[in-house]
Amino acid sequence: MRKLLIGIVPVLLFFSSEKASFSQERQLNDFGVWTAIDVGGSFGRGWSGGLWLENRLKDMSHNLDCALVVPYVNWKPLPWLKLGYASEYIIYPGGVQSVSCRPSVTLILSSGDLTFSVRELPYYEYYFSSRTGSWIFRTQGKAAYSIPEKPLKPYVSIKIFTTNQWEKTRNYI
Repeated sequence: MRKLLIGIVPVLLFFSSEKASFSQERQLNDFGVWTAIDVGGSFGRGWSGGLWLENRLKDMSHNLDCALVVPYVNWKPLPWLKLGYASEYIIYPGGVQSVSCRPSVTLILSSGDLTFSVRELPYYEYYFSSRTGSWIFRTQGKAAYSIPEKPLKPYVSIKIFTTNQWEKTRNYI
């Protein structure tokens, strides 16, 4: 019962706390708040998986921009290599607008409580409204610190999005 409550409480907080945020993005003159929760676990040797849920608010955080539902699976065959696959469903107030298939390769370097990683994520995104799709390439650099004897892992991250040219950069703290 305790494990069930530990799993349900974060999901309830996720859907009830629209104003809480851990990452932000500036787009044009708008400010929005993004909240996310990752429910996952390990199974088998080197395998893990889960479900990523995200809400994105816009218009000074007054309106829902979209929600994301991302089931994923990862395999870590070596201590410094992680291979993954995810399907991302972007849901706007009018319904599902796009779906993307996202394979990924992550190189990891750990030293004590510090972890540095670089992830390459090429993915194809299909838009239902226009019946078209496009390839997007996303590179992420990340530095994380595991606080000893605490379940916290603060990190700094930068993501670069490109199609035929640079599209945008996101910074996370």
